[in-house]
Amino acid sequence: MMRRWLAVVVLLALLGPAGVQAEKPRRPFKPAAAALYEKAKKLYKAQRYEAASEKFRKAHEIDPQPVFLFNWAQSERMRGDCETAVRLYRLFLETEPSKRAAEAAEQAIALCKEQAPKAPPPPAPPPPKAAPPPVAPPPPAAPVAPPPKAAPPPVAPPPPKAAPPPVVPPPPAPTPPPPKAAPPPVAPPPPPPPIVEPSAPPPPPGSWIRDPAGGVLLAAGVVALSVGGGYYASSVSKEDSARRALTYDRQQQALDDASTARLVGAVTLAVGATLVVAGVMRYLRRWRAERVRVALLAPNRYHVALLLDAEF
Repeated sequence: MMRRWLAVVVLLALLGPAGVQAEKPRRPFKPAAAALYEKAKKLYKAQRYEAASEKFRKAHEIDPQPVFLFNWAQSERMRGDCETAVRLYRLFLETEPSKRAAEAAEQAIALCKEQAPKAPPPPAPPPPKAAPPPVAPPPPAAPVAPPPKAAPPPVAPPPPKAAPPPVVPPPPAPTPPPPKAAPPPVAPPPPPPPIVEPSAPPPPPGSWIRDPAGGVLLAAGVVALSVGGGYYASSVSKEDSARRALTYDRQQQALDDASTARLVGAVTLAVGATLVVAGVMRYLRRWRAERVRVALLAPNRYHVALLLDAEF
């Protein structure tokens, strides 16, 4: 069980802003959203998940793409807010993503539920206290007769109060002038749009045949083969001349020249064959690379290039 969840954690870490994209954008990003997206990816890679989550949230408000929603949920999960992350994952699943992206979101939800802290068990009730022993009531006190009260002395009536002087109302306060209206705030100029680098177009068909390095290798090999063939033919001709020589010295000289020409021809032929093989291998490698790149740049049903971007 622990190995399976460890594999899920590694998969989700790779499916953040550093992994193969689980869900490609269904349309080009708006410029402001694309700028926030690039900043958020840098913050996510620097493990500043709270700041990255805020950037992903703003990018999703500007351009509600499923890619921003999934990365927002990833940032919330990595910073420990599984409750918000689960809610965002479920909103992402409502956008009907690809099968791989949906599986990644489901695994993240299951991982968040496993990591949710469990409620502690209720405390055990305290043991019942023993009832105190009954206390006997004190004996009633004997009644005491109150002493007779003396009659109070007569109270003289208070003297009449003098009437208070009339209250003069204060003069009315002067009316303050109306406040001046504050000038309207000046809106700051909008930031310049980010520079969007266009993706490289697929290579035109047949571009491998125009490889300059392959052409140079093949041409040099053909020239070397021609020169080597010439030297080899010259060695055969000099051997015939040695057979027809009239003196011993001329015969030996012709044989030496034929041996030298045969050696030079053999070396030149070997070099020419090596260059020709290298040129042909160069063309084959360029042809295969062109086929692979055209296959990777083929548009899908959303007309989006399926490049291995290693990101969401």
